[in-house]
Amino acid sequence: MNNNRFVKSKRVSTNTINGNSFIYLEDTKETIQLDEVASFIWNQINGVRKISEIINSCVNYFEGDYCEIKTSVSDFFNTLISEKLIEKRRRKIE
Repeated sequence: MNNNRFVKSKRVSTNTINGNSFIYLEDTKETIQLDEVASFIWNQINGVRKISEIINSCVNYFEGDYCEIKTSVSDFFNTLISEKLIEKRRRKIE
């Protein structure tokens, strides 16, 4: 999974205020506020960066054990996928 690239779902719009991202779900009109760490990850999801690259960015930006950070990022991605907030990028990048 770490070599996959993801894009944000078309059903969401986002805004970042003071370092915290807000996800607005178009279909349910629900707003989700992300904390600083989740916002850091969310703002890197662009369809170009692999999960492994995002993990490395987190390791370089935040203090902590590599394995713990990798697990936390992977868990966050699994949550985003299960909530259908992101989806796997379908096209190959040349």
